[in-house]
Amino acid sequence: MRRTATMAALALCAALCADEGPSAMPFLFGIDEKVASMVTNGASAFSLQLQPDVRSAYLSRGKVIEDRPVASILARGSLDLGDWGSPGVQSWDLSSLGNRRTDVHRRAFNETDLGVFWHYNYSFDEDWRLSSEVVKYWVMLPGYTAPYRERKTCATINEWRVLQSLENPYVTPFYLLRRGFHPNDWLYVRAGLQRRFPLGGGFALTPQWYAENGNEWHFERRYGPRRGGGKYHSGMQASNFILELSWKATKNLSFFVSAHQFDIVSADARRSVKAHSSPCMRRDLTVGTIGCRIKF
Repeated sequence: MRRTATMAALALCAALCADEGPSAMPFLFGIDEKVASMVTNGASAFSLQLQPDVRSAYLSRGKVIEDRPVASILARGSLDLGDWGSPGVQSWDLSSLGNRRTDVHRRAFNETDLGVFWHYNYSFDEDWRLSSEVVKYWVMLPGYTAPYRERKTCATINEWRVLQSLENPYVTPFYLLRRGFHPNDWLYVRAGLQRRFPLGGGFALTPQWYAENGNEWHFERRYGPRRGGGKYHSGMQASNFILELSWKATKNLSFFVSAHQFDIVSADARRSVKAHSSPCMRRDLTVGTIGCRIKF
């Protein structure tokens, strides 16, 4: 039993280290070919993605949460099941790099988001495919101080997300739908377009534009009560334009920088934000980001 486990571990290491094709190493140790094939294929079916980055500000669902630098890291793992799609898990952690909001939350790891997802690609032909994903998400705020954490609006946010994009050689339309149902009920929809332009030498330029939209409950969650009373109108909240320059250094590693122009376009939302006393309530902001993407 011990010898079999040792041989299986060596087979797995060989499969992970191979650059192309299945490794012949398992058969040199007399491991059954079927077992070795299962180990090799299982290892290649699993993928891991990491994206650490630093941003000059933190935007969330049509609102500037923090107008000073923050650091975040996204970790995402999935298992390719072929025609059944790819189930997986992901986490996103946020930390502040300044003292702008120390009265509200600690600096390190003040927000942690966890998700369980299922991803599926449907190919029309070689260059066209519909990418779809459904996510059950929990947005947690462990770093917030007790008075804020006890408030209803700062409790763990439970939500569902649906993402789709029509990938093609021309312009890729996409949307993200988020529905919060606890502790508050709201609907948020992001819809936009993007295209990637290869520049040669591993460089690429990707412009992206999207509109942020929400129902009246979402507006109130983001901007507070409507100025003058009454209710917000469901519709477009903000316009976002992002220009990203990326460089693929190796097969598994790329770097990127981006500029993001954020503008609230709803007149009611702009009035509410202008009247708010918080220093982070901004109606317009340019955000810079630098980071890397690692894939295994």
